Amino acid sequence: MFRFRSRTSPPGRRAPRTALVALAAALAGAALSSPLSAMADSHAPRAATVAAEPGTPKTAAAPQKAGPRRAKAARTGPVAAANAGAANGGVKKTPQLVDGADPGTGGKDGDGNVANQYDLQVTYKGGQESTGVVIGAPKVYLVLWGSQWGTPSTNASGDTVVSGDPDQAAPYQQDFFKGLGSSGDGWSAVLTQYCEGIAAGSVQCPAGSAHIPYPQQGSVLAGVWVDNGAPAPQAATEPQLGAEALAAAKHFGNLTEAQNRNVQYVIDSPQGTDPDKWKELGYCAWHDFQRSPYGQLAYTNMPYLTDVAGCGTNWFGENTPRGRLDGYGIIGGHEYAETVTDPNTPGGWTDATGQEIGDKCAWIPKGSNGGLFFEDLATGSFPLQTLWSNADHLCMASDPVGPARRCR
Repeated sequence: MFRFRSRTSPPGRRAPRTALVALAAALAGAALSSPLSAMADSHAPRAATVAAEPGTPKTAAAPQKAGPRRAKAARTGPVAAANAGAANGGVKKTPQLVDGADPGTGGKDGDGNVANQYDLQVTYKGGQESTGVVIGAPKVYLVLWGSQWGTPSTNASGDTVVSGDPDQAAPYQQDFFKGLGSSGDGWSAVLTQYCEGIAAGSVQCPAGSAHIPYPQQGSVLAGVWVDNGAPAPQAATEPQLGAEALAAAKHFGNLTEAQNRNVQYVIDSPQGTDPDKWKELGYCAWHDFQRSPYGQLAYTNMPYLTDVAGCGTNWFGENTPRGRLDGYGIIGGHEYAETVTDPNTPGGWTDATGQEIGDKCAWIPKGSNGGLFFEDLATGSFPLQTLWSNADHLCMASDPVGPARRCR
């Protein structure tokens, strides 16, 4: 979602949300009492039939005149009560609703129910500042922020690797983005049904509208910058993350609105840091956009996900070095897909509660209908979540390439 809109809590922590969910509670809340071993067909359509209680509807903040777009969310239960009392000297627990899942953390921070909204189609919000979806070739710039990443070099696959990356998160992400659009990538095809330039409130995209294109293999990853001239902040704020996106645009020479039109910047923070208090607030990542002299800059706050087990680390019980990076597929893919369909959030595609196409299908157990699956790309096999398809009214792992596909 707007902000990762991916919140889940790690095992044994009281972090209130997103792609973090206290793992013990998350496993119970998402019916993952033991690691699932069944392999999902990476190309077969998957219907989201998992029973789930709806989460609290989200309320987006009014557009700002300057600065990043922040998506606000309402909350219920003990956290809402604590937040309501913050003005009277209480301690504010968290500002955001979990995106896609809310297993809770020991019964204190969530209602224990998966929050996916399966019954609601996403509708077009009319675009914001002339942007509704990515309509040119999607481009991702990976930014390894801070001297903590260490010294860069190049591996045998041509990926940038750094000495301060013990889990090898950087090359994993590069291989994922390089692989999009390769043979068998039905996941990217789900995105191509969505478009812009149509009436606000629309559910269907006419064939002649400006659709999201299917990516050409090797074209999505547009560049990698190891910004190691100074340390990244130990606890970067949202404005600092936005400023780093601005610095990245300048570094890559994207100095006009047109050059940034179909671009997203993934701001990777180094191991041990706490960007936007992700460990305290209990999310794994979020995406947003930053207004700038170079146009609107879509960017993602990507913490060092293996620092918190609940952000996908060994999510399927592999207990392997590669398995430790599962979150960079699940969560990284979630944020990428939502940025493509809602770059200047919330001008793109969301449902009536504010959930984006990733939120609606987040954390459905692997092996279940609409659940997590492994996609075999030319650059490796990556765990992904399904994406909401209006055409099917389901969470899908693959679909025909649009716009020939019609909603029914």
